[in-house]
Amino acid sequence: MWHMAKRFIAGERTLDGLRVAQKLNGFSMHAILDHLGEEVTGREGIEDAVQSYEDLVEGIAAQKCNADTSLKLSQFGIRSSHAVRQFINRSDHSDLFHILHLMNFRGIRPWLDAERLAMRDPQWQFVQYVIKKLKLPFLGTAFQAYGVSPYDSMEFFKAVIPSLLGQIPSQCTLGIRLCLGAYRYSESDIIRNKKELHARYCELLKYFFEHIAVFLEGGPRVPFYLECASHDPARIEAALRYAEDYDIPKEHYRLAFLYGRQQSIASHLVKQGVNVAVYIPFGAEWSPYILRRIVENPAHVLLPFKREGTYHDCRSWPDECTLLKS
Repeated sequence: MWHMAKRFIAGERTLDGLRVAQKLNGFSMHAILDHLGEEVTGREGIEDAVQSYEDLVEGIAAQKCNADTSLKLSQFGIRSSHAVRQFINRSDHSDLFHILHLMNFRGIRPWLDAERLAMRDPQWQFVQYVIKKLKLPFLGTAFQAYGVSPYDSMEFFKAVIPSLLGQIPSQCTLGIRLCLGAYRYSESDIIRNKKELHARYCELLKYFFEHIAVFLEGGPRVPFYLECASHDPARIEAALRYAEDYDIPKEHYRLAFLYGRQQSIASHLVKQGVNVAVYIPFGAEWSPYILRRIVENPAHVLLPFKREGTYHDCRSWPDECTLLKS
């Protein structure tokens, strides 16, 4: 399994993640470092997560990496709406708030990972609370496009997002990462049809780019930052097309890839002047991550043997390289 995983996992140590981040920084790519682990229940596990992220933040600062961090609420024992309410009502937030304050002090942007769909509502509750409570300059959260419940509908989403954006303090920015989703559910819980899922993803992309354009019409401030996370060339093309159609400056969005996926496309996008981020997982808890990716798509078993190019500084761009097939 490690032979398959090592293409997508930086390694088991914090230093492994930092090493890969520096390498990708050398190709003008931004890094998003994720210490793997989730569904923590005991105090010891939470303390381990705190220590791991303290080490990661200090490592990013010491090595001057151009990197964000990604973490999961369940790494800190927050695994339900009830747990979020308990967290909010506590007087002591020394674990997760300590890490968020430390990231803010070091100028590192935190993102909350997508987790099980059941964590979607707790995550929104947490984001709204933290935005008001801490007034962090930046807090990012992921949205998964494949849910089909009423709480995942476009109608619900169009009601939630304007309300949430209206609560953001003037000095703060909400990061929104749009991804497909990687957890396995029954047929009735998520969109399985590829064409339908592609349509939903592109509908959401368009919605966000339209929102950015509306904010820009009213002034230079946009209260959210869009991250388009996909490896599919058609969805990548859609993001670039919407950005061009709505005349969105590149400082308001970026394209994101998992480490080890679509390496040549990521390299060529950088040469085109697009902001690119690479999500770099590392840590001893790598096997659940890999297994989830296999369950999501069994074809991932073959990815280590499939050539998708390498990360590189494409010196022949654009004369001898093509970005994507039309």
